[in-house]
Amino acid sequence: AADDVPRIVQAALSRGVQLLFDDADAVVDLVRGVLAEVPSGARVLVTCRRPLKLRDERVWSVPPLAARDAAALFLHHYRRVGGQAPLDSEEVIAMVDYLGGHPLAIELTAPHARLLPLTRIRDRLEQRGLDSFEDPQRDARHASIAACLASTHAVLQPPALEILGALSLLPDGLSFDEIEAFLGSDPLKPLEDLVETAMIGRQG
Repeated sequence: AADDVPRIVQAALSRGVQLLFDDADAVVDLVRGVLAEVPSGARVLVTCRRPLKLRDERVWSVPPLAARDAAALFLHHYRRVGGQAPLDSEEVIAMVDYLGGHPLAIELTAPHARLLPLTRIRDRLEQRGLDSFEDPQRDARHASIAACLASTHAVLQPPALEILGALSLLPDGLSFDEIEAFLGSDPLKPLEDLVETAMIGRQG
């Protein structure tokens, strides 16, 4: 039960147990409340879409996979479903590059290489968008790329969504001053929200 979590956490930490809260987004308030009470210097690993903003918190943003690692993940999930035909290495690299090196996109796409050539998979993605491939056996938030993005959109405020909508149409991005002029108000907080949820990044 939720009421037991603080007691369990304190008992585990007192025994030197390393704690992991995985995918904490669904219970972020509970996790934040529990961790606010842990002793200074305790080590707890939390995976979450955005920082918890706690005392002594250290944030590490997970970057897209490097090409070699992304290709290895693609091949792993291709073979996991019984894929046996050899895949052209350059086509695999091109595919994971198109997918941005994002693990979820790779995990959802790779199994379909058992049925379709990689060029056909890319055509399907370009024509049908982010819901081209789904995995109904996953939890709802990770069943498709669109579902994952929708869960992030749900926690963003209107100013952040306005900025995101504008940037989605401009592949070269906008400067801070241009975003401020577009929004008509100080964009610092909505930009912070977008960066913290990994929807955008700063270049230069």
